[in-house]
Amino acid sequence: MNNAIDIEHAVIGVLMIDTTSLSRCTVTPEMMFDQANKVILKAILELAGQNKPTDLLSVNEKTGGKLLNELVEITSKVASKANLEYHCSILIQKYISRELMMLCQRSISEINNTDNDVFQTIQKINLEIETFSIKNAKDFKEFKTVAHEMIKKIETMQLSGNKIVGLDTGFSRLNAISNGWHSPDLVIISARPATGKTAFALNLAVNLAKQNIPVAFFSLEMSTEQLAMRVISSMTGIYSNYLTKAEIHEGNWKTLLSTDFNLPLYVDDTASLNLLDFKEKVRKAKKKWGIKAVFVDYLQLMTVYGKGNREQEISTISRTLKAMAKELDIPIIALAQLSRDVEKRNGEPRLSDLRESGAIEQDADIVIALHNEEPESDNPLIKVLYLKHRNGEVGFIRLQFEKGKQTFKDTL
Repeated sequence: MNNAIDIEHAVIGVLMIDTTSLSRCTVTPEMMFDQANKVILKAILELAGQNKPTDLLSVNEKTGGKLLNELVEITSKVASKANLEYHCSILIQKYISRELMMLCQRSISEINNTDNDVFQTIQKINLEIETFSIKNAKDFKEFKTVAHEMIKKIETMQLSGNKIVGLDTGFSRLNAISNGWHSPDLVIISARPATGKTAFALNLAVNLAKQNIPVAFFSLEMSTEQLAMRVISSMTGIYSNYLTKAEIHEGNWKTLLSTDFNLPLYVDDTASLNLLDFKEKVRKAKKKWGIKAVFVDYLQLMTVYGKGNREQEISTISRTLKAMAKELDIPIIALAQLSRDVEKRNGEPRLSDLRESGAIEQDADIVIALHNEEPESDNPLIKVLYLKHRNGEVGFIRLQFEKGKQTFKDTL
């Protein structure tokens, strides 16, 4: 049963005999199943808001004087006010269950309507589910509570001597700018093709996994085998072309067999990954492995259901990635292609060079661009530019990219 009339009565009864309990009540009138109980709770809250008594007679008068018998019966059943919070939590669960059932019924009706476009129906249902999730996700927090939590966090960090607030990127110069990766940031790493952005993302993911931090890596362009080859090369220092051709001498075999690849790194190589599937997979990964960061390679290869121009689709994708970061309280690091304007201009990347949508720039907390300063070199210097940093300073660092080993290193 998705209703609990007796518990509704218990909550209302406590509120009428003890006004101070109102501060502990988390139930609103709409959450009541019984119509009379909705009217009564609304009356109690309105009287309390006007600093008036919420006793039996006052509530009866506020409700029109027709519910006296019900109110007498309700107050006579109150045994204790100790379980108010527990009873409120039950009523909230019952309310959400009823709302979810109605949402499912509306979805079935939409599906059975043969005049509807199936992809538009999916999009509409998904929007309703997202709205429902947001509506029932989190309540307001008092600032004083948040402030005390932050002060405690700062104190703990100071006592530990750890100067990195977020997740350690593995690069000291990168940490110096952003203090690691933070929840719930959306980080965009952008570059032109063949600049090393996939290798850079893999280095970042492996650096986290080496710290025993679970990471999910979505590769829409490369297979898991190709990614594994790159990771093996960067972790062992063996040139990737030797691994690809299986030309490995005895010393390298010893290195391969002695390297610990037992990392909490989980890879998905679904091509043209749909946004709905991505969200479901991320939620499952969070529940199953407790992932603390997500990488997407790369954003413009993701797809959405429904019809619309590409700019609208990219906007939907970037907004959803940011929403997922907030929902799961994790950083999401997504790669993105830069437009050809960078090459035409023969200069450093700008925010305006992000392909297909200004929404990426708007939704992202951090936008990083990689710029190869030595395109003819096998070990070029890569300029890592912070084009946007919502909670910090912009600037740049340089990293050395050893192409043959797919490895980025801090410069001296």
